[in-house]
Amino acid sequence: MASEEDSAIWKSYREKNGSGPKNASQLMKWTKANEHVRTLSFSQAKGIFAIKSKEPEPEDDIKDQGPPRPKVDMTAEKDELKEYISECKEELVSLQNRELSMEDDYEEGNEGLETQFEELETLLKKAKEDVQTHRQSKYETIQTGVKNQKQVLEETLRILRKTLSECDIKGDKEEVKKVLSSIPQLEEIDEYQFEPINIDAPKKALEALVQSANSDDK
Repeated sequence: MASEEDSAIWKSYREKNGSGPKNASQLMKWTKANEHVRTLSFSQAKGIFAIKSKEPEPEDDIKDQGPPRPKVDMTAEKDELKEYISECKEELVSLQNRELSMEDDYEEGNEGLETQFEELETLLKKAKEDVQTHRQSKYETIQTGVKNQKQVLEETLRILRKTLSECDIKGDKEEVKKVLSSIPQLEEIDEYQFEPINIDAPKKALEALVQSANSDDK
């Protein structure tokens, strides 16, 4: 059952256009162009149309046709006209249904496409953040290791220079051996290298998607 607001939108459309919309797309586009009503997405318009389009339209008042004219036997002509009218109406209904159905399919497809590309954008953003986080972590680990080794070497160099300056004064060979034996062994640190990522596979998938879309237009 349509809400009061939805019913009000439908009623406003009929009042402005003389009749209800022929499909959901017409209702959606009308709300987007009319600032006095709530703008509907295609899905919302489709839901309203599915309910309200099944309700009977109010009958138009029967206009006065004036006094009847003298009757002439037009049976054959009327039958022939009715036959042509019937054929034209059938063809017109078929074309109208095709047009309206195609328009709804187009709008529904666009809405779905928008959702899919939003999902792709979210995945792409997350992939970028994950790669950047991994690289930053590796870079900071290596940088920290390099800085720590620099501090160790600077302190070792200070001790070695101090010991060298005191050699002639102290003449203590054992102390020199002790200092030399206490020199720390530095662990090997990985070299930081830029790691390019291979985006050939997703690029080819997107290119194939574009080619497929273009081929549908031919």
